[in-house]
Amino acid sequence: MKRSVAWAVTIFGAWTALAAHPALAADTAWFRILAENGKQMGTFRQGVEALPEGRRVSEHSTMRIAEAGNAVKTISERKVRTEDAQGRTTMIETESVAGRVTTRARIILERQGVARIERITRHGTRISMLALSDDVRFDNGAGLLAGWDVASTPVLEFKAFSAGSEGVERVTLERQPGFEHDPEGRIFLIRKSWDGERLRGVSTQVLAQNRTLLRSTQWVLGTSITLERTDTDLSLKPGSPVSIVRAVMVRSPFRIASDALNGHIRFTFAYKDGLSFPVPQTGEQRVKRDGDRLVVDVCERCGTPQPLPPEEREQALASTRWLESDAPALHSIGAAIGAQPVSDAAKMKLLAVRARQHMRKMDFSGHYTALEAFTRRAGDCTEEASILAALGRAAGIPTRTAHGLVYSREAYHGISNVFMPHSWTLAWIDGRWQSFDMSIGSFDATHIVLAIGDGDARSVSAAGQLAALLKWEGMTEVKARKAAD
Repeated sequence: MKRSVAWAVTIFGAWTALAAHPALAADTAWFRILAENGKQMGTFRQGVEALPEGRRVSEHSTMRIAEAGNAVKTISERKVRTEDAQGRTTMIETESVAGRVTTRARIILERQGVARIERITRHGTRISMLALSDDVRFDNGAGLLAGWDVASTPVLEFKAFSAGSEGVERVTLERQPGFEHDPEGRIFLIRKSWDGERLRGVSTQVLAQNRTLLRSTQWVLGTSITLERTDTDLSLKPGSPVSIVRAVMVRSPFRIASDALNGHIRFTFAYKDGLSFPVPQTGEQRVKRDGDRLVVDVCERCGTPQPLPPEEREQALASTRWLESDAPALHSIGAAIGAQPVSDAAKMKLLAVRARQHMRKMDFSGHYTALEAFTRRAGDCTEEASILAALGRAAGIPTRTAHGLVYSREAYHGISNVFMPHSWTLAWIDGRWQSFDMSIGSFDATHIVLAIGDGDARSVSAAGQLAALLKWEGMTEVKARKAAD
């Protein structure tokens, strides 16, 4: 189950993009964070401070989340972006506080085209370098809005640096159909974020006539979260706790029997509002378009054969910022099991057992790398998928992380018979991507992959946002025909 905290926090990038308009001067702008039912669950504040040689744009959000046992956790996010006199971003500092867990990051633009990223937790500091093209924006497109002629340029496109995912995404803004003419001069937009050509998220936004943000709504599985501008100082109104964990579950159309879980299930979806996107194919998942519908077949052998080009194989074996397979703590375990005279599938199962024995605490707070989670011995399915993927790479097995949905018959936070967000590991074995789920213990026919990544936060949040664009049309158990006598 993907933590509610991170799913809520990931949408701030889209919000702050349009809130950060240069016309804000030194004023403070307040926004309410609203749950789908209109209940205020938090606040968001943005301010601009003039500096002797530039300016500082600060953003701060606070939300209250109800977790298991009605425990309430306060989630605080802060981002400070510093610009020089020419308006160029020189540094970004972030801080995320979830209960007693704090994660900080500092992104320093040391020289043109290179960002130094320092990720700081109580377990240490991780430093990485990221190459950036000259057209990457750090204001998330805010500086483009004043000069955007929507009539002559229907789609505004730019590259934006995401501090949360420590990477670059492609962003497009376009008018929302049906809202082309507004008597108040407001502009209704659809914001899409992309990883290359892969759609990662969609939100709707409303701009005032002066191009400042009035309202933004982001959908995730089962619910939505809205940012709404207000003239009221909300510093003393943190909001009421909302159980997003329960909100991001959807009822299954049917109760799925054990035999069906271990068999072949065909899911049929329709795309909401015509917002289509490609769904990954794996060794167990076959996807096809049937008119305006999406048909997904899941079973142990449902997938179609796919090649793994040398470049992709190299990427699936590499140590990364999120999957530190070359770290001694992970590499020693992976290399030892990788040397055993057993099949790669058996090695993955041994690695899962070893990792499961090491992890001690279920923790839904924050998003951690494989090494961070392994060191703190805590996490949820997302961290466990990353740990197993990193161990697999250390063992010489190409791996990725899968993010999507899974079915639960048992009650979780008082709800049973639901589909919920989930993450697990894919390993390239015998010519196909096979699933290994150390959190649940095994793969079943309700593992629906919506995004594939490398343990990065962007892929995790993408799965929840893409799931919100699918409308359930049908679910059928596919049984093999008996041979004629």
